[in-house]
Amino acid sequence: MDQPQNSSWWQRNWKWFVPVGCLAALLLLAGFVVAISVIVFGLIRSSDAYKSAVVKARAHPAVQSAV
Repeated sequence: MDQPQNSSWWQRNWKWFVPVGCLAALLLLAGFVVAISVIVFGLIRSSDAYKSAVVKARAHPAVQSAV
């Protein structure tokens, strides 16, 4: 009688491990991009140049009518 071969963990589980691994890598990359974006835009909004530009834009009638 033929006995079943002992297969390795990789041979038994690669069909779910590869897609889950790729998805995890994509999610980590997306999280990294979002985190960097939040940090950069937070730094821009807290700068004095941004704050003074917003104050000037809110006070100018042409900007208010365009918005």
